[in-house]
Amino acid sequence: TFVDSIPPELYPGIDYSAFVLDPDGHCIQLYYYMEQVGWDGKVRTPTERRAVGPVWPEKLEPLADTYVDQVFQGPLG
Repeated sequence: TFVDSIPPELYPGIDYSAFVLDPDGHCIQLYYYMEQVGWDGKVRTPTERRAVGPVWPEKLEPLADTYVDQVFQGPLG
């Protein structure tokens, strides 16, 4: 089941996001791009963040830092 009633203010710094409920009722967030905290420990203000629309585009172009960080592969990785 898709959930579309979670306001974006609850997950600032995440561009495109979708929520689904699993059979046990747990809400799972799928997202593309999470803003990184800067080297000085500060995040961008809301006016400095990239504007995104409510609908996922057909294709997402990677940003300069999209594939830069390490990936947590869970307990099996």
